[in-house]
Amino acid sequence: MKVIFAPYSDGNPYQKELIKELELKGVSVGNAGLGFKDFFKTIDLNKADVIHFHWLDTYILGNNSIITFIKIIVFLLRLKLFKKSKKYIWTAHNLKSHESSHPLLEKFFLKNFVKILDRISVHSLFAKDKLMKEYGANSDKIQIIPHANYINAYPVRDDERKLLLKNKLEIDNGKFTFMFLGNIRPYKGVLEVISAFKELNFNDAQLVICGSVKAKDEQKLIEKKIDKFSNIKLIAEYINDEDISSYLDLADAMLYPYKDILTSGGLLLGMSYKKVCIASNVGSMSEFLDSKFLFNTYLDLKETMKEIRGFSEEELKLAGELNYSRIKDDTWKKMADLTLNLYS
Repeated sequence: MKVIFAPYSDGNPYQKELIKELELKGVSVGNAGLGFKDFFKTIDLNKADVIHFHWLDTYILGNNSIITFIKIIVFLLRLKLFKKSKKYIWTAHNLKSHESSHPLLEKFFLKNFVKILDRISVHSLFAKDKLMKEYGANSDKIQIIPHANYINAYPVRDDERKLLLKNKLEIDNGKFTFMFLGNIRPYKGVLEVISAFKELNFNDAQLVICGSVKAKDEQKLIEKKIDKFSNIKLIAEYINDEDISSYLDLADAMLYPYKDILTSGGLLLGMSYKKVCIASNVGSMSEFLDSKFLFNTYLDLKETMKEIRGFSEEELKLAGELNYSRIKDDTWKKMADLTLNLYS
């Protein structure tokens, strides 16, 4: 069976892990061109049995609403003409681009896109319900496939490497560490977390924010907000796969303060490392975490951080192990098996 992933990102562990398991099952996986024009120029696209779509914004978004509308219409028409006996599968990682400039056009596209799909994969009941209610997707087309965990997905660093990282970040061993790890973008709520942490005025805790910042203006704003606060660290750089586990080892509690999200791979990462996770109650977060680890408002965020800071080491350990137990059976092999069923 020949499958094309559209698009494919080298730096995405989700796709790498899934492809690895699919290929072990005899599936040949190729990669579609990145962008509207390059998609239909993809080598072997005509020979594919299945085209598995992932993120769609690269194919439909333009510099303005007119170009976006034209790209949407042309892309949909060409997909219909090109389909023939091929199967179109889509994994709904999100239902709109994170910094969407054309939300109504994206919704128009998805309402029509779901009609030409054979199957849709989602990672939560929330996503399935939203697709049905807001986008008119047929329930029979949608399959809930649990997002695979990241247990053993990243290399474990030796103690010397971890010590070097701790010294680089100037981490105080005696303080409780809240951590945000991942690309820093406006919808992820980092500024709100900084404000909450400052207002809580902990003398025995620190906040570590790690990840590349897409917008330089946002980085300057973050740097201004944390100026003169020695217990807030910003590591504004891409975190290499080789260092992910070392960063996670430094955290007592992981923060996921997203303003809007469908499914969070970052949350699965924290749970895979047996971490206490604090998340905003948006999207599918409540399907993974108990209510006491979720917040609805800014005041809730402060109260939740304060409560978790008061946890004993035993309580932190138990909460982390509970998170781990919830996702440990959701392996990439299991996910590949279920995905292969969609292709059949």
